[in-house]
Amino acid sequence: MGSLICSQPVLVGLRALCYGQSLKQVLLRRKAGFNAEGDDAFYRRLWHSTAARLGAVIRDLPGGFLEVRLGQRVTRVKQGRVMLDDLVTLSLAGNKVVVHALLMNERLPVPAHISYTLDKVEKGWDFLKGQGGPCVVKPVCDTGGGHGVTTGVETRWQLSQASALAANWSRELLIERQVEGDNYRLLYLDGVLIDALYRGKPTVIGDGRSNIRQLIHRENLKRARSVHTVLGPITIDLDCRSTLRQAGLSFRFVPAADQKVRVKTATNECSDRDNQTVLKQIGPSLVREGARAASIVGARLAGVDVITKDPATPLEGSGVIVEVNTTPGIKHHYMVQNSEQKVEVAVPIMRCLLGLDAADKRGGNLHLEVH
Repeated sequence: MGSLICSQPVLVGLRALCYGQSLKQVLLRRKAGFNAEGDDAFYRRLWHSTAARLGAVIRDLPGGFLEVRLGQRVTRVKQGRVMLDDLVTLSLAGNKVVVHALLMNERLPVPAHISYTLDKVEKGWDFLKGQGGPCVVKPVCDTGGGHGVTTGVETRWQLSQASALAANWSRELLIERQVEGDNYRLLYLDGVLIDALYRGKPTVIGDGRSNIRQLIHRENLKRARSVHTVLGPITIDLDCRSTLRQAGLSFRFVPAADQKVRVKTATNECSDRDNQTVLKQIGPSLVREGARAASIVGARLAGVDVITKDPATPLEGSGVIVEVNTTPGIKHHYMVQNSEQKVEVAVPIMRCLLGLDAADKRGGNLHLEVH
């Protein structure tokens, strides 16, 4: 095997296996009732209600697009995508290596990391050996929603599996030191923090009889049948297996009644049970650091993801910025445990799109004449 973690044929086979697993998850989503129509319906209700609050007129266009008009002001949206950031900014923000480099150049903390490719996976192993702790493997670009992300990577074999999975989404791969702390999403609009979420790890709740695999299945059925929230399923992938392994658990473990068990470390599949609005808990230093990150990337609408032990303090020494998202999932701000405190983020976003605020507007408004 030499210095390579696995021979090239083995890596190719792993990649095919992981690709098959990802296809299997798609099929499971469909079987459980998860599909894009749920997101379409959620965002359609959200934008229609938001337009009504602002006195705007909204109409459906083919392809899932919505057109919003207020007098001579016109904008268009599709699910969580809005007319604020240009294609270059969207493409740049989608490349995690570029974003890390830009933030580091401005002395904003990011995880220790390197990039590599599947045929150079030994480079990732050299990095992993030097960290003295678990790492995260993810695609560099062309993905979102946690696809291809594996946490808790500690061994050669785990790195090979995680790399093969991530390579299904991006040729270039990223390995980062796994940072201790909680995950927060800071949502900025033109440099102003409009909401902050504590994003808990996906969990299941024990009943004293069912094992973890059965509880995950039951949770997925509950999510698929819900008409109030739009949640994807908890996927049993490498991150799920790694999370349970690190906790000393297996899928056969039967939690006690009401016992909460974390089943993933990547937060993208968390539920409203795991999320909270925490706008008042974010300290002024972190607010400024997140705004700087959004400005460095050049994003008007940005979800800045940070991991920190204390959101009331500066990141230096206590946390890092892990991503700057230019198409942040607006829906997550409506699916929180403390729903009485949720922030109606679609309202300021729609106001901005329609040019209703005094701040400088560099896009989002088509300036079409209404006849």
